[in-house]
Amino acid sequence: MYFAENVENSKQDFFRKTGLNYSNFTGKSKDSDLSSKSVAEIITMYPEINPTWLLTGKGEMTLSRIQNIEIEGGNNKNFNNINGSTNVTISQIDATDVIDIIKSHQKQLSDSQNHLTVSQNQINTLIDIINKKI
Repeated sequence: MYFAENVENSKQDFFRKTGLNYSNFTGKSKDSDLSSKSVAEIITMYPEINPTWLLTGKGEMTLSRIQNIEIEGGNNKNFNNINGSTNVTISQIDATDVIDIIKSHQKQLSDSQNHLTVSQNQINTLIDIINKKI
């Protein structure tokens, strides 16, 4: 129903185009899975819908919101970790999550480096104190 509410002018348009009935989404029917025929009708009528999202609710709702990220081969030492073509497809949300994780790790690394610098300065100070007492 979320797709119908966000893509069509009305739920009635969605039902008319797919041949489904409103009753498929109300009462006890809304707690049961759609039939494979119903899923096929929806995907046929709306090719932009992400089948994974339709079946599981995971990922992007529409395929048009999925981006291709090309990974160059050549001297990339990580290239052999990817099987198949040189294109890896991830959703915009996943790409954003990866970027956020990288930024978080960079901040942690910077903080750790600052702590190490402070520790090294303290060690140098202690060595100077010990050398003066000897």
